[in-house]
Amino acid sequence: LDFEIVKALDINDTANKVYNSIHPGMLAHNRTLESLSESECLGLKADLWTMSPPCQPFTRMGKRRLGEDNRSLSFHRIIALIQTVRPAAILLENVKGFELSDAWKELLEALFHAGYEIRQFLLTPLQFGIPNCRLRFYLVAKRRDSADSSFSFCGSLPVFEKATEVSDMLQLYEKAIIRLPPPDAPSLPNCGCAACTGKLKHISAPSEHFDEYLEFCRPLSDFLLPGNDLPTLQHVCQDSLRLSEEKVTKFYRALDIVTPDSRKSACFTKGYSQRFEGTGSFLLFPGENSMARTSGEANNNADDIPKLRYFHSQEVANLMCFPPSFSKSEFFGQNLPFVLGYQLFLSFIEFPPEITEKQRLRLLGNSINVLVVAHVMYWAFATRTEQ
Repeated sequence: LDFEIVKALDINDTANKVYNSIHPGMLAHNRTLESLSESECLGLKADLWTMSPPCQPFTRMGKRRLGEDNRSLSFHRIIALIQTVRPAAILLENVKGFELSDAWKELLEALFHAGYEIRQFLLTPLQFGIPNCRLRFYLVAKRRDSADSSFSFCGSLPVFEKATEVSDMLQLYEKAIIRLPPPDAPSLPNCGCAACTGKLKHISAPSEHFDEYLEFCRPLSDFLLPGNDLPTLQHVCQDSLRLSEEKVTKFYRALDIVTPDSRKSACFTKGYSQRFEGTGSFLLFPGENSMARTSGEANNNADDIPKLRYFHSQEVANLMCFPPSFSKSEFFGQNLPFVLGYQLFLSFIEFPPEITEKQRLRLLGNSINVLVVAHVMYWAFATRTEQ
């Protein structure tokens, strides 16, 4: 798709600084969505709205106040604008659990009345051969009366547009959430992932932990920096990557420990490097043996305490499939799957030098998996002629 970014909004100054460095000449604005007016949005004439509303109200670690959380106010404003401005297409990403919320129901009702065709997905990078479990909800919507053929939905995706009442529509769309890469969906051009090469057609439904996909996942070693024990990097002290013996002993039961040969890692969140449970995986140093997990506790003998380190932000960016060059001129003319390659560490998303390692990890924890989103967008917005 040919595109031009006409507006970018975020209330995180650090995220805006990174965004502006990646998109020279495009200023990301620090303002709340509640401040957006209908006339301003109409004046932008944006065909596609992309959004990732605050996920804390819906997360496993959060209080799960769903649509009543104050952080959902911006989302309610967006819903109101969708009904009046009616952009040609919408792409939303959020955590698993959003699809059970009152906010989800409110969004679907608004899209239903505004005349949108909708597709919903629950997908993880594991289903595309990436050794990282980041299960996320995706919604794509297209205004039915839009004249832009670039947003024609793929004919191979199921159609669920026969509901006439809101209650019928909610039940229909809850059942219609797509939970695995559609076997008959168009393949991303030149993509060699497990989904596009037809390796997953025998899988009719994913299991709770997605173990059936692991044989198709690449090892973590393909995503690590050279000298994966303690990579030499300019902006981070090597010792800061190490977990102290005290922390390993204290938090061992909560740690998700992986090796370079592992084909699965935990979801990296904003809290990685600050909390130890449910925030991401920790890498075992080469030559080390992980203590038996069945014991449920670490041996206090220093010689038996495994040597672990954090994943570096560049390695997390690799697992989230950020391409080596992320400027519009260099990246968007290339082919995403080839850009991903097997040697991602040669270069990656270019953070401004003043952004600290902790800030980089926090931003990545709030980000998306580029490869999964690329597939969702292609399935949803590829024209019939491109298939």
